Amino acid sequence: MVQCSDFTPTIKTINTHLMSQQLVRPDLAAAIVVTDHANPWEYGALSNDIVPASSITDRFMIHYIDVTANNNDEYQLALVAGASTIICEVTFTRAGVQNISFPQDVTTEMIAANTQIRAKVATSAGGGSTCDVKIALHTHP
Repeated sequence: MVQCSDFTPTIKTINTHLMSQQLVRPDLAAAIVVTDHANPWEYGALSNDIVPASSITDRFMIHYIDVTANNNDEYQLALVAGASTIICEVTFTRAGVQNISFPQDVTTEMIAANTQIRAKVATSAGGGSTCDVKIALHTHP
């Protein structure tokens, strides 16, 4: 016979997942500028740290990328864990004279504690388009 106590660990896990506090990175700082490659549809260099290594000491998942496209272009942005592992990608377009910041929904796999996160971007035109990036995440102690 199954007892209610048999489900307690599962319920606690679900509750922790759903109720974890959402965090923003970089925290209380300007967004990270990411620059495309000179050639169209080639990723540019990795950005500065969005999440520095060893700064989040619990496992975590990223759920939003807040991005501002600074040039009229079609973009593909990748978040990178550690040295080179792409953990998610999003696309977006700016076609106008204003900068508009908007959140992109993403769902990453669970990311190990102390993992560095950076970004890289490619565009249809290449040659100097930039975007500003922040992320929203929550931890899983």
